[in-house]
Amino acid sequence: MYEYKDILEEAKKDFEEGKNWIDFSNKYFRQGSKYLPSNKKERAKYLQSDVFKKVMGMKYELEEQQKDITGPEIPAIEEFSGKTVVRVPKSLHRDLFIISKKEVVSLNQIINLFLAQGVERYKKQW
Repeated sequence: MYEYKDILEEAKKDFEEGKNWIDFSNKYFRQGSKYLPSNKKERAKYLQSDVFKKVMGMKYELEEQQKDITGPEIPAIEEFSGKTVVRVPKSLHRDLFIISKKEVVSLNQIINLFLAQGVERYKKQW
């Protein structure tokens, strides 16, 4: 497993080279990526680290730089609050809660992870 500083150094290199943001996202955030710890406790620690936040920030910046200027008008990332309310069935809420406990992360983190993975799969179809 890569050390956090190694992940950050490699991500900076990819960012500076202007790597396609989808490839960047897949490399650093895809389930099974060598950059995501497989150990639950280590993964939880990594998801809360400054390195993870910095790499995620690079991904968002690459996405913003590479957006299709002929596409729909999309507000700048700064215009989003990062908060939304989603109603889910009680059974799904319970399943997410159980998974978060097994993964030793917060419910918010597990929902963010699953949403990010789903969005990345969807974006591949664009």
